[in-house]
Amino acid sequence: MSLTRINDRGIDPHKLQQGLDLIENYLQQRMGEDLGPGVALALTDRQQSLGIITQGFADVTTQKAVTSDTLFEIGSISKSFTAVACLQQVQAGKLDLDAPVTDYVPWFKVGSSHNQPVTIHHLLSHTSGLVGMIDSIPNSRFQVWQLRNTELGFAPGEHFSYSNMGYVVLGYILEQLTGLTYAETIRKFILDPLKMTASEPVITHDVYDRLARGYWSTHYDDRPASPAASPYPAPWFEFRNASGSVA
Repeated sequence: MSLTRINDRGIDPHKLQQGLDLIENYLQQRMGEDLGPGVALALTDRQQSLGIITQGFADVTTQKAVTSDTLFEIGSISKSFTAVACLQQVQAGKLDLDAPVTDYVPWFKVGSSHNQPVTIHHLLSHTSGLVGMIDSIPNSRFQVWQLRNTELGFAPGEHFSYSNMGYVVLGYILEQLTGLTYAETIRKFILDPLKMTASEPVITHDVYDRLARGYWSTHYDDRPASPAASPYPAPWFEFRNASGSVA
């Protein structure tokens, strides 16, 4: 375990240390259960980090420890970055939440028996009726093209149904509006202004050495993991689309 205290900023140092100690004790307990091989946690106020706690391994095989510089793939939390970038384009007058997707991606098409078009708001709020994901296609632009071979599950706006594909489409809308790649868009409009210079907008081989390795808790998909089982390395792959690519 490693703990770094950044700055007390007027906070009682004794109370701050008590808080950090409680967090450390909790992590030590959970690391032996189901939390995973490694973790990094930051305690902040409205101004800056107060303390950073790291524990365990970023790579179990090499025993490489987690540090405050370790990158973690945040998965679908990346969608919040995509949504922020879209709303920035709304503020700039370049994106209309109620406009059909085809206003921005003319080749977008999906099978539908409903009169309502899929709008930007539907994509952002998971109410489009699109399928969750098209996993068999390795190129995400072609995934969007393949939507024409699927059907909406309901009239747009009628229900909530979580859709990664909706955010893949939003990524290409952002590229149309900014003239930049999705990675460049997130870097320019979110990461750089927030001085998040150590974060990465997409997961590529270039950042592989900085990433915590992914692990599964079991080899099997038909039974629960044994508490005594060692974590099983998950497959490595690059990921660049707007549904979950931030590290």
